[in-house]
Amino acid sequence: MKRGKKLIVLAGALAAVLVLYLGVTLVTRHISDKNAVTETQGAFAATSFTADDIRSITWTNLGNEYTISKTDDGWTLDGHDGFRLNQDDAAAMADAVSALKATRRLDGGVEDSAYGLAEPALTVKIALNDGSEITLAEGDKNDVTDAYYLRVTAGESVVYTVETDLQTAFDQKLADLFVKETLPSLSESAQRVVLTRADDEITLVCSTDDDGNAHWYEETADGTRTLNDETAQMLYDTIRDFAWYELVEWNADADALSGYGFDAPTAVVRAESLNDDGETTVWQVEIGGEFSSSYDYVRLPGSAAVYRVKNELRKLAADYSYSDYADKTVLTVDAEAIESLTLTVRGEAHTLRIWTETVAATPGEATPAAASEATSGEGTTVRCASLDGNEWSPDSYDEIVSHLLALEAEDALTSVPEHADEPVLTVSVQTADAQSDVSFSVSELDAEHSLILRSDGAIFQFSAADADALIRALTYALK
Repeated sequence: MKRGKKLIVLAGALAAVLVLYLGVTLVTRHISDKNAVTETQGAFAATSFTADDIRSITWTNLGNEYTISKTDDGWTLDGHDGFRLNQDDAAAMADAVSALKATRRLDGGVEDSAYGLAEPALTVKIALNDGSEITLAEGDKNDVTDAYYLRVTAGESVVYTVETDLQTAFDQKLADLFVKETLPSLSESAQRVVLTRADDEITLVCSTDDDGNAHWYEETADGTRTLNDETAQMLYDTIRDFAWYELVEWNADADALSGYGFDAPTAVVRAESLNDDGETTVWQVEIGGEFSSSYDYVRLPGSAAVYRVKNELRKLAADYSYSDYADKTVLTVDAEAIESLTLTVRGEAHTLRIWTETVAATPGEATPAAASEATSGEGTTVRCASLDGNEWSPDSYDEIVSHLLALEAEDALTSVPEHADEPVLTVSVQTADAQSDVSFSVSELDAEHSLILRSDGAIFQFSAADADALIRALTYALK
């Protein structure tokens, strides 16, 4: 009996343990099933509202929270009165969160840390016109499906995967949302460029000849000085290509503007061009201090918006010098326009003339020895030359003109330095229209340099060795 009772007791204990085990197992399985994540593929509406339903959108970028609100006049940036909000960017944000389509839905015990939702990459709050609010939290990207995990309204257990990366629309700095001020468009028909600097003002003017070629000059109190057309045009083209790079501050006060260097601007650049309607377009910017070695602070005169831009314009404006821009060609006339030359070489004067004659094309008729011929249907055009009234070779004349037109100065000066009073060479050029007549003299300056003074007031520094070579060449050609 004792043994039988013991078996009964053991059997009862075993049954109790089995019941307990089964109970714990069932409870655990129930909890596990309850927390399991159920994944469903298909087409789901993560958000069902449209852009027209949105009243405001709030998001955080780089620790700063921004809110844009819709008004009758469009989107505005809250707390920034007068901010020129880019309406296209604002509309893109509204479109990005509206009617979001999902490709998968995850239900159940979704752990935020497993999907990047514990610290979302982006959180966007949307206030709708009906008074409701919706929060979107974007988590990690699924590298297999290239979709992003998205929770709609915090606290819900449902997580979607969407193909839209909301950060593309909302990864915006304040400067990115600002509509930069518009610069006038300058035409190719330049009129003038004015560079106002701390201690002077430079005015460059442009005129166009009958062939449409632009010619640049610098205005001075004594008249105009000829500039190198290509160099001056490069300055104008730099102005035409100028563009804002990035907004630095959109509403700078007086102290901020002073800090950017606008209390004493490096330069004010003004350009004028003629538009297709025959009216003048005016373009003007103010250059402040340096942002860095490659960028400067620039603004429209009187504006509270400050930008940083590449420093090409500042270099050209602040470093401008007549010497760098001057046309260093000593004679700027065309060879065909020259009718006669008067040369005085080391005190010996000579007069050279060139002209053409047309003679009848008679077979076997001899032409002058000092002439070159061009035969036409009506006769023969003959180039004739003379030296001091005597018949001379047109080729020798052309050689001298070629030497003179090739003269290129080393430097252009703004004042006449002390030099030898007696020129070693004087050249006077007479042209067909007389208005292009010009003369210049070459004098000794020092052991290495000569001085060229032109009749229009241009002053050039010339190599002494080149001056000696020129005089030797002229002396030889005039024999």
